[in-house]
Amino acid sequence: MPVMQWKTRSLAAGLIVSLAGCGGGGSPVTPSSPVPTPSPVRTLIGEGSQSNILPASQGAVYFLIVTVPANASLEATVDWTSASNTIAIGWASGDCRFDPNCPLIEQNAGSAKPKTLRASNLPAGNYTLVILNLGTTTESISFQLFVVH
Repeated sequence: MPVMQWKTRSLAAGLIVSLAGCGGGGSPVTPSSPVPTPSPVRTLIGEGSQSNILPASQGAVYFLIVTVPANASLEATVDWTSASNTIAIGWASGDCRFDPNCPLIEQNAGSAKPKTLRASNLPAGNYTLVILNLGTTTESISFQLFVVH
C-alpha cells in the first residue's frame, strides 16, 4: 500500500490594531471603525499523484497521513482519470495505517469528479485521508491537501 506523509507548516497570523491615543484639550473622541475579522488562511500542504490504485473490491485502500500542529480544518481535492470509476474519499481521525478502525470524520462517495472534502475544527493530531477506488479497473489519481486556519 503506498503511503505518503505530509506535515503541516505552522502559520502565524497577526492582527495589528491601531489604538487612538487620548489627548487633553477637551476635543471629542471620534470612535474608530470596527476591525474586521480576518478571513481564514488556506495553505497548500501537499500535492501529488499516484497511479495503479487497485479497486477496493481487491482490498486496496490508499492513505495520506497529515499531522495538524494546532486547531485547524483540513481540505482535500482528489481527481482521477476514468469517469467510469467512482472514487470515495474520507477524512479519518488518527493514522489508519496502524488502526484499521480509525473513526471516519467526513466522507464523500458521490459520483462528482473531482471531489473536495473538508473536515473542520480539528484539534492537533494525526489525520488520514482515505481514498478508495470503487470502480472495477485500476485508477490514477491526483490530489491537493490544504490546511485552513
